Amino acid sequence: MKSLFTKKYIAIITCVIVIISGAGVFNWQANRTSPPDYVPAELSSYEEEIPEDSTPLEEVFTEDVTPAEESSQIYEPVSTEHPILQMPRIISATVEEQAANLQKLAMVWGFTKYTHLAFLTGERCWDAELLELIPIVQFAEPDDVNDLLYSWFVRLGDDGWHGNQSVFLLAQLDENLQYQLGLADMSELWDVVPDIVNSVHWLSNIGLIAGADYSSIGLRVDANYFNAISENDAVFGWLYSLETISNEYIKHLVDMSWLTDESFLGGSLATVFSRFTEAPMVDMTNAPLTFSTTDIFSRHDFSNQNTHPTMNYSDAGYRLLGLFRIWNAMKYFFPHIDIIEYCWNELLLTYIPIMLEGEDELSYAATLASLTSHLRDPHIWFTNTLWMLDEMFGEFIAPVILKEAEGHLVMSEQLFVVFEQNRVLLPGDVVLAANGVDISEIAANMLHYLPYPNEERVLEFLAQYHLILRQHTNDEPMELDILRDGTELTVNVDVLRITSQMRMEGGRPFYVNEAPSQTYEILENNIGLINTSMIWFGGASAVMHSLANTDGLIIDLRRPPGIVHWELAEFIVEETLLYFRLTRPLGAIPGSFIDILRGYSGGFRGAATDPFLYENPVVLLMDIGTFSNTETAVMSLRSGANVTVIGSNSIGGNGDIARVFLPGGIDMAFTSLGVFAPDGGRTHFIGLEPDIRVDRTIAGIREGRDELMEAAIEFISGNFSP
Repeated sequence: MKSLFTKKYIAIITCVIVIISGAGVFNWQANRTSPPDYVPAELSSYEEEIPEDSTPLEEVFTEDVTPAEESSQIYEPVSTEHPILQMPRIISATVEEQAANLQKLAMVWGFTKYTHLAFLTGERCWDAELLELIPIVQFAEPDDVNDLLYSWFVRLGDDGWHGNQSVFLLAQLDENLQYQLGLADMSELWDVVPDIVNSVHWLSNIGLIAGADYSSIGLRVDANYFNAISENDAVFGWLYSLETISNEYIKHLVDMSWLTDESFLGGSLATVFSRFTEAPMVDMTNAPLTFSTTDIFSRHDFSNQNTHPTMNYSDAGYRLLGLFRIWNAMKYFFPHIDIIEYCWNELLLTYIPIMLEGEDELSYAATLASLTSHLRDPHIWFTNTLWMLDEMFGEFIAPVILKEAEGHLVMSEQLFVVFEQNRVLLPGDVVLAANGVDISEIAANMLHYLPYPNEERVLEFLAQYHLILRQHTNDEPMELDILRDGTELTVNVDVLRITSQMRMEGGRPFYVNEAPSQTYEILENNIGLINTSMIWFGGASAVMHSLANTDGLIIDLRRPPGIVHWELAEFIVEETLLYFRLTRPLGAIPGSFIDILRGYSGGFRGAATDPFLYENPVVLLMDIGTFSNTETAVMSLRSGANVTVIGSNSIGGNGDIARVFLPGGIDMAFTSLGVFAPDGGRTHFIGLEPDIRVDRTIAGIREGRDELMEAAIEFISGNFSP
């Protein structure tokens, strides 16, 4: 039984989000109580997390520290008389100083975790090290923190930072590579990679695994800096930087100047960090992060990180471990961290006292969700925390489907066929308030914990992906204030308990767009309609042959999965054209990303069966339900000469996902690969733009019309007027 989320804690989260969010679509800046000073919870013993051979920090300052032979850095241990090590511990830091101390600890520990030899080899437990440090650093005098962190770093031993040490393991262009690129013989290589240059020495696991032929789906390695695969990829699974690579191909997303800032870290620690060039190249089997060698997208793998499923939620150490882990993972491995609206470092400072304020599972999960909402990544969702919104906002809902129209949430239809007395709402009713609370306030409070893409589209986002009309009991019906035909009314609606089917579908939030009943159909004026959500690999060819004699084609990409565009493109896009660029983390340098793939659409590559070029008009339907794979489909198919995109912007959440595992037995999915337009332009947050903008209207919802579909039919028939 989860503990109830107190009003006090909701006020704290709400206040902080309002302060750092600024003005939005709604008036979210109402006066709220400022977060009170937190009182740290009793710190538990972490002995069970510390390896038997680990030296207590209290003994660090009496150790005889010897630097690694390869390092030119002279390490000087701090005095053994450090006051923080005296017992009983003297808590002399103020609340603000404690938060600043912990912020610095999180930054130093996180960077060290992903780069230090002791952690990359799994020799030391990164969680145990942090749990041991937290109570020492938190209550230290600010002037002592840098010395403490420096001595801790020394204690770890050889860092492995010995300059540029990447090994040039150029594999021969053999039959394996020939097969991966789909070439008849290696003489064709230069036709595929005409810009290859002699200075290329980049080797990495790019997913070109033996037996996997990706040529048919148009995915190619950009040969300007990739011309082979490393024979050791199965061991390393890691990307390494070489000086021969032009910065044109590397994106440094994170400001790392703090590593050499003596005013922030002190002279000793800043000098140590100034030696860093890249992480050591070692066997990454036991590292905190590895990269898969089983697919072309080379996903991040955080599975070596302990989930501590039985953590004590009142334990400040474990709560901070969860916060610091997710903060560092996103700082260094989220491909759009450079364009978020807020300073990620300052958000950490803001959320440390919030995390320490709570003592239960709900406050822990809500704090993580609130922090990550600032990433504006629609792919973000947490497992094992679906109950969180239920406890905060209620598990009983008004069983209606809402849609956004003209800046309002509008009732579209019943979610399920229920009791007749529930049918008091009509399509086109504008929802103004629920149980006396304005709908804008309900939306604002819920959005504190949800990763909506941008403030201009919050209502679309909520209507499409979440159940917003909630209450805590079913003892009484929900009272809704509505606007119907210009008249304000109050109606009572019976509520239903949320079921797992209503909340989740295929591991993603419940999609309110109803699934179509058939794969394709022929509409009026001999226009074919393809519902891509009903088609899987290999099925698009038969559909296209069935619609070959139509006078126009509508491809509905407003709902997932939409993963057949490689096959469809061979019928719609005549020439092979570049339609996206893909970036992924440069594993050896946290916070840096590199282009690895180019996506090509069209031409006859073998994805389709008996392809032909469809020469009549084609319309792609797109709105906020166009998400991830379907966004890729739009990018691919719109390359066709006779293709037009009609609707509104897609959600702006494309790129393959990875999962970061967190204390408490939960994990969070997030966008792990950056997808960009061919010219490098961004689509994340803003979404893809249509060629012709068409939005829903309240009148259209009231009349039960699909206005985007109508516009597509009119466009193909030659009767469309914007």
